[in-house]
Amino acid sequence: MKNSILILVMSFFSLTSSCKGQNNNKIYENKMEIIYEKPLGDFSIRLVRNVTADKVDWETLYIKNDTKKIISNDKAEKNAGWKLQEERGESPVDLYNIAGTFYDRKDKSLYLICNRFGEVILNKYAFEKDTFVKKEAKVLAKYLVSGGFGKAINTADIIKVKDKIYFTLTVGQSGIKKPTQVFTFNPASLNSLKKIEFSTPSKTVKTVYINEFGTSIYEQEKDNAEKKEIITLLKNNLNRQYFFISMPGDSEQYEAKSAELHDYGIASYNLFLKEDSEGKAEPDPEKMEKAGTYINEMLKSIHPGDNKNRTLAGYLYDNAQENILYFLTEENGIIEIIRYNNYTGDWLLGSYAEKNPDAIKQ
Repeated sequence: MKNSILILVMSFFSLTSSCKGQNNNKIYENKMEIIYEKPLGDFSIRLVRNVTADKVDWETLYIKNDTKKIISNDKAEKNAGWKLQEERGESPVDLYNIAGTFYDRKDKSLYLICNRFGEVILNKYAFEKDTFVKKEAKVLAKYLVSGGFGKAINTADIIKVKDKIYFTLTVGQSGIKKPTQVFTFNPASLNSLKKIEFSTPSKTVKTVYINEFGTSIYEQEKDNAEKKEIITLLKNNLNRQYFFISMPGDSEQYEAKSAELHDYGIASYNLFLKEDSEGKAEPDPEKMEKAGTYINEMLKSIHPGDNKNRTLAGYLYDNAQENILYFLTEENGIIEIIRYNNYTGDWLLGSYAEKNPDAIKQ
């Protein structure tokens, strides 16, 4: 009798353990993860990854905010090359992600840039009969996805200015530097897409300030005739929060002048960024409101008698690789782009051209 009871007890624990193991496997095998989510007016976009024992798929959901109803969706399953990517340690996030989105409320058009298995695509959707209908798609870039270089970088910032759309795009893998690219197109057709190529800056203007060491240097060397130029610079700007200095175009001369400024307590001043609690730098909305004023002050520091007054039409921010702000300024109906390097406090002035791009192979 005792043996029978013991057998029953052991069978119970064995069955219980077996059931727990099956539940854990089921939880592990059936997993949904939100990869990207962004509210856009009356609706939101959400990219989810579904993992089961048999397959992995991605679903882009377009959700009405008030009713939480899914008004449209796109679905993609892992492609034929998935097993190779899996063997290399590539994560599904790297294989399919959304780089950026923009919704044009005036035209009721949605623009979505996604990285889909190493192919970066610009998609255009129209909002018709309470759903999104894909109208156009254009390949922007192709690159080899390999697990050997870490996660893929997929970022895009999109804005509409004066009936044209502009966007930055950075794609590639974190182990390989991929410069940010800038594009523009007419919303009427993605075939109007142009790549904006900037020439070497004709003028670099650094935003700087004088720190306590610079103040001390001035008090010690204010009669130093040998360093008259930099002493005068200190004297004229001791009480200013920031000011502008034209820098040499030659890289070696630029570095030499930067070093001299540093030695005399003149440091780079960042006009626009602030750090969040995790130390990540982003544009400060309050500072960005003054961007137009900063731009005009900077331009007038180069040409004091210049009465031109540019207004800020919008900006794009690349926080992936180069940390550049692209300011779109307007004067007499003409749009011009001025770049600002957030790392160095440099304004990069010069010409640029719009060219027909081919699909970029990286």
